[in-house]
Amino acid sequence: MQRRLALAATLVHDPSLLYLDEPTAGVDPILRERFWTHFRSLRDLGRTIIVPTQYVGEAASCDLIAVMSAGRILTVQAPGALTRFAFGGDPLLVGFSQGWASQADVQRLLTLPFVRSVQRVDEGLAVAVDDCERGAEALREHARNSGLPAPSIEPYEPTMDETFVRIIEADRLQRSRQPEAASA
Repeated sequence: MQRRLALAATLVHDPSLLYLDEPTAGVDPILRERFWTHFRSLRDLGRTIIVPTQYVGEAASCDLIAVMSAGRILTVQAPGALTRFAFGGDPLLVGFSQGWASQADVQRLLTLPFVRSVQRVDEGLAVAVDDCERGAEALREHARNSGLPAPSIEPYEPTMDETFVRIIEADRLQRSRQPEAASA
């Protein structure tokens, strides 16, 4: 009820810019969705809404997403572009009917000129390529020619949580590799 009251008090004077700091923290999922339905209607009326949130999945409802870590903005992207940014290309899911790809298979994939990255995921391999359609066909051809048992290759749609974690981990890895003098 306090969250509802705070939101009502914020909206009573019809502001054009709203800063709603974690407006859905501690709110049940049904009320959270009602809040976001209302936020989208305010956006559609031309309001600008800034929403810091720990509920990463909520970010998919925003027009732009800023990913922050250690007090720094790592990127600002539209939700549709965030996955491409996180993976360094269009991610494809390479699924296997029998077991996993070997480490040698992963290394061979990494040598292909159109492959940007390869990551093991629960369903198989997430392979980032320059272009989803051409990359999928090239991966199918590679699987046929190399004997890689990959019966399914399809666009990979990671969760927003997975996307955020990938961006933040890549940033942490990059910062850990920088010399101490550069961070001073």
